[in-house]
Amino acid sequence: MSNQSLWDQHNVTDHIRNILNSLPIDQAYNSGRPFLTTYQIAIALEQQHPQIAAALAQATGGEGHGPYGLTTYIARWLPDRINNRGVTDIEMRFLAPDNLTSIVLDNNGTPMTTTTNQAGYNSTMFRSIAP
Repeated sequence: MSNQSLWDQHNVTDHIRNILNSLPIDQAYNSGRPFLTTYQIAIALEQQHPQIAAALAQATGGEGHGPYGLTTYIARWLPDRINNRGVTDIEMRFLAPDNLTSIVLDNNGTPMTTTTNQAGYNSTMFRSIAP
């Protein structure tokens, strides 16, 4: 039996890094790559690697999935990798819930409503700061 976490077994940091690196660097304002919310990353990971997403969580996430969504898994473990495990090419920031009533994303044709802003929490956002 492996002592590696599921995250490490499935190279999740590398898959997220690839998702973030696929976004174009802004040329108009010279501000780097755009941020993606945890929800956008979870949707992209599920689209690109459905077998990995299924191994990590019961559902992609959003309203009604509680702590069992891929969104929650990513929001928990990606900051840990950034803050404690040497991931230096991914930046984390927060979107405040102030004056947000809902954020609805397209999850493969199904609307996914974010829940962090509804609960009054900041939404985590990430971007690649690799050249």
